[in-house]
Amino acid sequence: MARTDPQVNFRIPAELLEKIKEQAAANNRTITAELVSRLELSFGETAFGPDWQSDLAVKFRELINPALVEMSKIENETRLKLAVSGLTQEEIAKAMAVKVDPAEIQKKRAGKGSKKP
Repeated sequence: MARTDPQVNFRIPAELLEKIKEQAAANNRTITAELVSRLELSFGETAFGPDWQSDLAVKFRELINPALVEMSKIENETRLKLAVSGLTQEEIAKAMAVKVDPAEIQKKRAGKGSKKP
């Protein structure tokens, strides 16, 4: 922001000013920079351009959708393996609902590798 930019003076509640000061400090900004950033966001304008939110949503979908598709494939393959094993639909549903802690899997894998035959 240049010194030639216009100045604006206005009154705000003291509590709001304190919140702005806290957020400015948390974001390593001046109070002015914090206010400008928040005002720009409210109008949909940022350094990223006016469509930054929809652009971000598109990028997020591009990144997350392949992972969701892969997870769905794994789930379907697992259900098929369970069905072929002779389990009932109820047993399959129960088996698929089990939450697995990744740390527990790592412990079990580590334990299997250390055992001597």
